[in-house]
Amino acid sequence: MMQAILNSLILTAELGLITIGLTNSFAIARFANISHASLVLWGTYIAFALSVQFKLNLVLAIIIALLGAGLLAIALDMAVFKRLRERGAGGLILLVSSFALMILLRNLLKIIWGPGTHSFPSVLQKTYVIIGGGHITQFQILIIGVSFASMYGFHLLLTRTKLGRSMRAISDNEKLAQACGIHKEAIMNWVWLLAGILAALGGIFLGYTQQIHPRIGFNIILPAFAAAIAGGIGNPYGAMLGAALIAFSQNILLSIDWGGILSFLGLYSGSLYINPSYKYAISFIVMIIVLLIRPSGILRGRVGD
Repeated sequence: MMQAILNSLILTAELGLITIGLTNSFAIARFANISHASLVLWGTYIAFALSVQFKLNLVLAIIIALLGAGLLAIALDMAVFKRLRERGAGGLILLVSSFALMILLRNLLKIIWGPGTHSFPSVLQKTYVIIGGGHITQFQILIIGVSFASMYGFHLLLTRTKLGRSMRAISDNEKLAQACGIHKEAIMNWVWLLAGILAALGGIFLGYTQQIHPRIGFNIILPAFAAAIAGGIGNPYGAMLGAALIAFSQNILLSIDWGGILSFLGLYSGSLYINPSYKYAISFIVMIIVLLIRPSGILRGRVGD
C-alpha cells in the first residue's frame, strides 16, 4: 500500500502539470484542446534528443525543450486556432481541428525519431530511498518537489501578477475584461506558452519514470481530461485535485486484492487484482462517479461552446 501511495504521488506530480496547462487553456480559449497531447510528446522528445543524442547538459536540454513546447503551442494557435476563432468557429470545430493537429504532429514525430521506444539515461533512477516499505528514487522525489513547486508558482502567477489577474478576468467574463482594456489575444499567447511549458515538463518527468514512445502524449491526455473534468474543467485548482483523485484511484485500486474481499463475501476464492491495462478505464469511471455526485466537478467548473 505504501508503494501505491508513493506511485500515486509521482503520478499526481506528472499528471497535475499536464492538467493545469490543459484546463487553463480551456478557461480562456473555451474548447478542449486535444493537441495538448502533442505538446507533451514533442517536449519529451526534444529533451531526449538534446540530452541523449546531442549530449547537451540535461538542465539546458530541459529548458530548451520547455521553451520549444511553449513556442509550438503559440505557433499552433496562430496558424490554426486563431484563424478559426476569427472566422467564428465554435468549440466543436476547434476540438476536431486540435484532434487533427495531434495526429499530424505525432506522425511527423514518428518520421523524425521512428515508432520505437527510447529511454532517458537510467543513472538518475538508480539511487533508491525506502519510505515505509515503499521504494522511490531520489530523482522521483525531485520530480514531486519540482512539480508541486511549479503548481504553487502557477498559483502565485494567478493571484499576485497582472498577467494572472488578466487571465482570471477573461476566464470569468471575457466581454467585460475586454471592455476594461485587456487584450485577449495578447493574453492568449501567454496562456499557450504556459500550457506548452507545463505540458512538456510533465511529459519529461513522465518520460523519466516510463519509456518514451510516440503514444506517450495520447496515453496521458486521457487521464488528464478525466482529471480536469472531475476537478472542475477550467479551474486550475480543481485540476490539481482532479489529478490527485485520478492518480490515487488508479494506483490504490490496482494494488487491492479484490479476491480477498470477494472471498470474505463467499463469492470467490484466491487472489484477484485488476489488470493494469484497465487503469484508463478507472480514470473515466472515477470521473463519471464524481460528475454524478457533483456535475460541475469537485470545484466549480466552466463550460465551453
